[in-house]
Amino acid sequence: MKKSKRIIAFALLSSFLLTSVAGCDDKIIDTTLESQAGEITSETTETEETEEIYEVGEGLSESELYDKYRDIAKQIYINDGKDYLYGFGKEYLNGYVCENSEYALFIFDDNDNLIEYKYQDGKISKYTPSEMYDVDHLLTFDQFFHLPCLLDQYSIHADELMIDTYNSVLCDGKYTGTVIGLSADMDYAVALVGQVYAFTLTKNECLFLKKGDKIKVDGDLHDYVVVTDVEDYGENIRIEVDDYCWFIFDKNDTENEREYILTKFEHPYYTDSYSFVMIPISKDCKFDLYFVHGDVNGKTVIFDEEGLGFEEAKDKISHNSDIVSDDGQIIIKAYENGGFEMIGSIVKPIEIKDGEITYINLIRCVE
Repeated sequence: MKKSKRIIAFALLSSFLLTSVAGCDDKIIDTTLESQAGEITSETTETEETEEIYEVGEGLSESELYDKYRDIAKQIYINDGKDYLYGFGKEYLNGYVCENSEYALFIFDDNDNLIEYKYQDGKISKYTPSEMYDVDHLLTFDQFFHLPCLLDQYSIHADELMIDTYNSVLCDGKYTGTVIGLSADMDYAVALVGQVYAFTLTKNECLFLKKGDKIKVDGDLHDYVVVTDVEDYGENIRIEVDDYCWFIFDKNDTENEREYILTKFEHPYYTDSYSFVMIPISKDCKFDLYFVHGDVNGKTVIFDEEGLGFEEAKDKISHNSDIVSDDGQIIIKAYENGGFEMIGSIVKPIEIKDGEITYINLIRCVE
């Protein structure tokens, strides 16, 4: 781990620790400071590998473990009152997730010590990790406490320090990536996203594109992209851009003007910049939802609705999703294979206007 990253991380901590996150000031105070962590007892032992043991019981589900880890983090935050970094993760060895690795709680203290709390045999014990992890993946306590579910933060590849990007206000445009979770009140989504290249061209503009032409793109990251190759396949033209992504123009398309988004290999939408962020959801947001329930009384039940308003979508998501933690946090799991997808379907990117999500497509397969 680079020492410079530690210095940057701690320089940012004091400005983030007790500030509001996406307008959630009151919620932060209520959830983090109103009471001490309950139903967790600890004891100190003399063993070399562990100093603290929390008796929590056998067979905890991920939902229950999520609650216990948050209780431990809350207890440490209240008792120590210092600018530590917090996060969920899985144990790694030589850069790879250990076989049968379970979720752990990681805390980076003000003495540059990384501490791991791990659940085994009905107990959560304190360890020194077998490997040193990068603190770029950890968050301030208030940011950490807003994570809606257990997740392996060390598998998230944000472009900057996560404590920096987490509070970012995204510029208007279309974004691709992974929806990690939604808050129970659906005020915000936690996601790993990057802005896609979106642009509008007429039919004639597509027909006469040639190598070296510049195409103006939407968004704030890039002003334009450059055409590097044009391949005519008869009915379709494949227009390569900047040597690594492309879009397909259908000569038979009857629309004179339409929007295009770049793709790359197996990814349905291309971006070159990812941030780990908490994004407010507009009350005017439109939702496309697709839920597959694998076994309901021996049958597969599918819920498929498009264009739902905020309140109706909230009701449907709550009914069709997993519930994790006592405060009713909703988890929508997803994969990072471009777009917001769960079972291999290619779906549209989310749309953001004035820093809020105004369109989102969610797919969920419930076992």
